[in-house]
Amino acid sequence: MRLATRYFPHLLATALLTVGLYLACGPTVEARQLPTRLLTAADLVHQYSFTLPAMHDVSSSGQYCEYTNGAIAFNPAGNGGQGSLFFTCHDWTQTVAEISIPTSTGQAVQLQQPRDALEGRLNQINPTDTNSKKIGGLFVSGTQLLLTAYSFYDGAMTASSSHFVRATNLATASIVGPFGVGSLNPAFYAGYMGTIPPVWQAALGGDFLTGQCCLSIVSRTSYGPSVSAVTKANLLSAVNPTPATTLVAYPDAHQTLGPWNQTSGTYNDTADVTGILLPDNTNTVLFVGKIGIGTFCYGDVQCGQTSKGSYAPPYVPRIWFYRASDLALVKAGTKQYWEITPYLVETIQGIGTNVGGLAYNTATGQIYLTENFGNGAQARIHVYTISGTTQPPPPPTEICGDGIDNDNDGLIDEGCTPPPPPTSDTTPPTINLTLSSAALVLGQTVTLTVAVDDNVALRGTVIRLNGVDLFEFPFGPTPLPTTFTTTWTPAAVGSYPLVAWTRDTSYNDATDAETLTVTTVALPPAPVDCVVSAWSAWSAWAPISATEESRTRTRTVTTPPANGGLACPALIETETRAIVVPPPTNPCVATPLVVTVSRWPGGTTGSKSGTWNSGTFSLASATFTWLPSLRFVAVDTRGCTATKVQP
Repeated sequence: MRLATRYFPHLLATALLTVGLYLACGPTVEARQLPTRLLTAADLVHQYSFTLPAMHDVSSSGQYCEYTNGAIAFNPAGNGGQGSLFFTCHDWTQTVAEISIPTSTGQAVQLQQPRDALEGRLNQINPTDTNSKKIGGLFVSGTQLLLTAYSFYDGAMTASSSHFVRATNLATASIVGPFGVGSLNPAFYAGYMGTIPPVWQAALGGDFLTGQCCLSIVSRTSYGPSVSAVTKANLLSAVNPTPATTLVAYPDAHQTLGPWNQTSGTYNDTADVTGILLPDNTNTVLFVGKIGIGTFCYGDVQCGQTSKGSYAPPYVPRIWFYRASDLALVKAGTKQYWEITPYLVETIQGIGTNVGGLAYNTATGQIYLTENFGNGAQARIHVYTISGTTQPPPPPTEICGDGIDNDNDGLIDEGCTPPPPPTSDTTPPTINLTLSSAALVLGQTVTLTVAVDDNVALRGTVIRLNGVDLFEFPFGPTPLPTTFTTTWTPAAVGSYPLVAWTRDTSYNDATDAETLTVTTVALPPAPVDCVVSAWSAWSAWAPISATEESRTRTRTVTTPPANGGLACPALIETETRAIVVPPPTNPCVATPLVVTVSRWPGGTTGSKSGTWNSGTFSLASATFTWLPSLRFVAVDTRGCTATKVQP
């Protein structure tokens, strides 16, 4: 039996994986290969479309089935076994009707008149919230109808439940619920639903999908497509809460696809996801809905609108394509659900913008998409198939002993294959599981080694975690004994009970178990860098020597460094410059000596007199001379000279 080594997304894109489905209703082992086909929008082939009949509610209001919600579900037993659709009518009343499915373009026929399928219990999903509540999805299983519901604007985040179940006969009072699903806010589950093909059920951890995203008050839900795996039997039994394994979601703390107010064709606040499908024989999980791909704007007048909201015209019908094998990595514990991203996002061809819901006929491969307002105020239903599936795919088969209705017929474990005849070989194989370490710190990797041997030959060897195959090892012409080795990095803290299992060709089994414990350690405190204040003003210049002067400015530490953070920079800065000495000035020029002669002598003799600015300076000498002409010459004690020539 060929088995694949583990779930690697790149390997899954190019080669077939094999999951060992080990049947508990007998020692039968069946090997199933996981499909690898990845779809694109071009694979959805538009066949035809049809309109709804003129219908109105049973209630006294008689509201017509217009301005529709659009959530739909395929009923294999409806219309006398020809198949029918349950359809959610007016957005105000949230009533549900049943209609026929025309085989070509035309108009459906009303089979059940629109009525309140929730029998007045819609508000019970969030009794304290006065805002409107809406149906998020429908799904038919046998004679039961599953419904989801959500609060349109749960600002207080008080919603407590999301799912209901009732009889497909809408006239019969049979509603059960509401009840909860999973451990996250109900806004992660309260929408679209769909089946998981049998070949994927072990890898994804359930037989049924339920999800929701992108609602108002987006912090309560997912910032992009979201879905979880559950066991449908739990929903049909109204188990409260129904356990769920989240496979992809983007909570407020992990906005992997981007923030709500971005301009993007992948995710923004205009995105509306209304349906999900994992088509048979593919590795594709597709989400359908719509999104605005233009420039994002939030507001009213500033966005050219009359009411406040999120806008990004133009709007397009959209498909988000995910690898089912990527979701399996989350179930296996090797990826976190917010780490998964779509491998492709494209526009749906052949349908208008307002995609209201999706339903799937597993027997024929037909996909039904609601286009709200596709026929004026009424909806239109579009019928698609997937390219390469013109022949109806083989019906799903039941897997014995897994407690799941794999073929969606309302029965569990019917038609189980009887065990093979006994053989003469009763010697079990031997197996030994060893771990490189039984205790890890979160983020570390463990090496898993499985040594196996048998007296004849082996059929398969796996390592399981909590009963789900975690690693599967290939077999070929390898001589026995042989050893398989792989590595694993757990994604969360906890205790991991690991079981290595092997079976030989005579259906003798052997197991060995080890427990891996993953803990966390206190991370070293984050480094704190030093933070300082702004510089102060410069001080005045002050001499520091006969030829230099300096000035300074300072700053202070506002946050000291810690835990290896950056050290503080200098807290004092000094500037130095040379002292500039001006050249000496001439005192005789600055303050000249001024003399005045009041009486000149008449010759070489005779009286004479003169004055000077003696109040400021003292004369060192004062002389009258006659050569070359009569003049008075005075010299003060500074050495400054003043001469007065007789006029």
